[in-house]
Amino acid sequence: MLYADLIATNGRLITLDSRRPRAAALAVRDGKFVAIGADSDILPLAGPETRRVDFGGKTVVPGFIDAHIHLAALGKTILCQADLHGVSDIDELLGRLADHAAHSDREWIEGRGFDQEFLAGHHWPTRADLDRVSTTCPIMITRICGHAVVANSTALARIHPSARAAGDEVTGRYTEESIGAFYHHIPGLSEAEMEEGIRRASCILLRTGITAVGTLLDEGVHGVQMGAYGRLHRRGSLPIRVTAMPPERTVSVLHENGIATGLGDDWLRYGGAKFFSDGSLGARTALLTESYADEDRPDNRGIRIYDPGILKARARDVHEKGFQIVIHAIGDQAVRE
Repeated sequence: MLYADLIATNGRLITLDSRRPRAAALAVRDGKFVAIGADSDILPLAGPETRRVDFGGKTVVPGFIDAHIHLAALGKTILCQADLHGVSDIDELLGRLADHAAHSDREWIEGRGFDQEFLAGHHWPTRADLDRVSTTCPIMITRICGHAVVANSTALARIHPSARAAGDEVTGRYTEESIGAFYHHIPGLSEAEMEEGIRRASCILLRTGITAVGTLLDEGVHGVQMGAYGRLHRRGSLPIRVTAMPPERTVSVLHENGIATGLGDDWLRYGGAKFFSDGSLGARTALLTESYADEDRPDNRGIRIYDPGILKARARDVHEKGFQIVIHAIGDQAVRE
């Protein structure tokens, strides 16, 4: 008889299986569920080496799957960025940045997670605000959505004048593709840092019950990120199941190397290719049918990244190259297109 590696009893299992929606016990072998049922059904599967768990009457559900997350970006925030989530005014934001800078040996001071909607007066942080933290170190902070950043004077001096003109040089606010000019100057994570960031971020997700994710591979560093996932997986150190979504602009190169949606195994695989059709509501770049009511520019309806005809042609090409299609669309007009 093949005994289970693990049995767990005395639980209230919600199986999501219409044939048997509830059970009390389960058995696992080789990392997979092999049986569910009453305690009396599962106990005979225990052998001398079987690990036993008593759920103590607690409710047990399948692991949650977060289908859209930026796992490596979360790892970077944990490792080397100031956490700006939940700040309620500019002084608190600057205080967190200053404290982070005092304990960081990195060239750039970075922060992530602020939301101007929760700042006093709904005011965006500005270039002048960040200059109060430092005029010698480059500083860039990223809005919670990732679609807008604010940079200080030193950071702006690092990028080309044409790149500065692509955003608002006076306030230091940049959105969408204009952000890339800053990333070209920010040193990337080392291989070891990338792996450690992914590992730490994964452990945070596990503590919330998330056991699998669909994660975007970021433009420009997608190969580095996938390499880190692969090394962790080969060592058996990838804590959660990962479906990686490459940027659609990388599909031609991936296709030439025999890569398509589904390549991989149960723990790490390629998923769909990710398109962006617009931005985000918080950054005021999501594409709307009508203008934003609270914008300084009354004609602002957000941005359209792809003309509908080009988007359709690109989607067809990506599909023919073997990739599922994933399209970011937030504004009502972007969704319609």
